[in-house]
Amino acid sequence: MPVTTVRFTRVFDRVDNMGRGSEGTVFSFDSDDGTQYGVRVPGHPPIEPGMRVLAYLDKPGRWDTLVGWRNLDTGELAIESGATYWMALSVGAVIVTFLTSERGTMPLLPGLFIAVLVLVSLPRLLRIRRVRRALLAGDRARVHG
Repeated sequence: MPVTTVRFTRVFDRVDNMGRGSEGTVFSFDSDDGTQYGVRVPGHPPIEPGMRVLAYLDKPGRWDTLVGWRNLDTGELAIESGATYWMALSVGAVIVTFLTSERGTMPLLPGLFIAVLVLVSLPRLLRIRRVRRALLAGDRARVHG
């Protein structure tokens, strides 16, 4: 499980991004393990010196692969919500229902569109679920700083 615990000794260069598809907070921090620059965390969680987080990194030790974290003091999760992907799947289901009820069969182009929605959305939703579970069960993680 690619989780690690870190305590921020100093937090600096915080920028809240609100753009489409890139909502999150970019910041830099010092810990006992060194300095990390330009770390992006989903959403806009509180980020303060002295804070301890359990972080899910896709690649151990690589903060540029941060997927999300759990604040160990408050229990708050900072992870992608998955709402966009659920919405895409729901819209796809409505389109399929509408098209098949009118004609009895699925036209090729909308069928391909729905297949792409599923192929893109489902893996992301499963990943978010896996990361959430790891963060909630991750009290056994190795502690740094």
